[in-house]
Amino acid sequence: MKRVYTIVASIAVACLTACGNTDPSSQPAHSSDFFDGPATVQEALEWREEAFQNQHALGFGALEFEIDADEFLDRLENSFFEPNSMGYAIALLQDGNLLGTRIGGYARAEQDGAVRWTETTKLHIASTTKPITAMAILDALRERGLGVDETIGAYLPDYWAFGPGINAITFEQLLRHRSGLIANDSGNGGISFELAKNVVASGVEDVASGRCDLEQQTDPVPTEFATDLEGSSVPFCPGDPRYQNVNFVIARVVAVILDERVDQDVCRGILDLDQCWDSETKAAFDEMIRDRVFEKASLSQIALGPSGRFALAYASKNDAQPGSSGASAARGVGAVGLFLSLLEMCDLVGQFTTEGVISAGDRLILLQGSYGYTRGFLALDGTDTLFETILLNGTRYPIHTWEGSWSRDVQAERNSIFFYPGSIVFIAMYNSDFEPVPTLDGTRPWPLSRWVRCAYVNAIAEGDDPIENRC
Repeated sequence: MKRVYTIVASIAVACLTACGNTDPSSQPAHSSDFFDGPATVQEALEWREEAFQNQHALGFGALEFEIDADEFLDRLENSFFEPNSMGYAIALLQDGNLLGTRIGGYARAEQDGAVRWTETTKLHIASTTKPITAMAILDALRERGLGVDETIGAYLPDYWAFGPGINAITFEQLLRHRSGLIANDSGNGGISFELAKNVVASGVEDVASGRCDLEQQTDPVPTEFATDLEGSSVPFCPGDPRYQNVNFVIARVVAVILDERVDQDVCRGILDLDQCWDSETKAAFDEMIRDRVFEKASLSQIALGPSGRFALAYASKNDAQPGSSGASAARGVGAVGLFLSLLEMCDLVGQFTTEGVISAGDRLILLQGSYGYTRGFLALDGTDTLFETILLNGTRYPIHTWEGSWSRDVQAERNSIFFYPGSIVFIAMYNSDFEPVPTLDGTRPWPLSRWVRCAYVNAIAEGDDPIENRC
């Protein structure tokens, strides 16, 4: 018997094509009728705290119900992936068990050899590498009796120069993108070892300028909120959230020194210290995540880098240009660069949700603290999909998302993992951006997160629930 959950109407998604109504003009604009986003910063913080009180619902059967896997997967495949993506592989899990998959399209288009996507096709998972890095580091800290408040200074190469504020940065701040460090070479920061060294040498800019009070660090309102609401810049200090790839290149380096896989003398006498340290820390980190993460998920023998005829990136389903390869991103070990198949990701995530990889306590730390992937807040206009909540029978629960993407010009490959109440996880791998899909307000595409929410709501609702309480 499927347990029925009433989805509060104000937070349920108003589905478009996915729910049978193909006329976007008949749908509500982006408003509380579509998604009941927080109206103020204070409300956003209150929602977060309420949802975190029910964090247990993500695992261990604390919120048990059956989900119609075919309904869920068919809805997403037919309405989102098959019409729009060059190729895709999607899966639904509950309590770590695989409920079903859907596979379609090309990992490599006709101009690149016409390779069909399968459950074993490798994809560059890009920034989904970061939570995996965080798992390994949390495990190493716990084994040594250390907390996430341990500072990173003792675990950086001793030939690096330390700029202002470096010795105050903790593992928690590094892994939550709250270090205060900024790599100014690109939007999210770069991924090279040399850049990481230079960023550490520069230190935290606003510590150097005196704009940060390191004695008064708190878990602050997100910088994005403060800037949007006040219309003025704010200091970026340790403790403030800003997504930067360089945090996880640094994390790879400190991880292998923490785990005693590389010592400070490893490159003594070598002329090119940067090249030597880069190579040594990459190799050691591959071993570390094999031992601390993948072996526990029975995946110790997988190839972590590009292998075989892995998926290439395309601009759309109809892209006639040769695809782009994400293999070059392997240089950013720790931040990006892992290649996994759908089945490998299912095994890993299934073990993660059932304590096979890390402890329940560390899993809670990783998800609740948004380790590796996001600042963990829902923006006031509802556009930040990486921290959401959902009301089920009047109780608010968290939804967590891991997302990774890599692109070159207009060609892209992406993967998304959604953790929903009831120990339900949806995994998607796909290798193109999408052609236009129905929009919320005529200007903004409907993101995958909304389609997933819609599929979830319909797959757990049944019986006499009024239609407005479903998608």
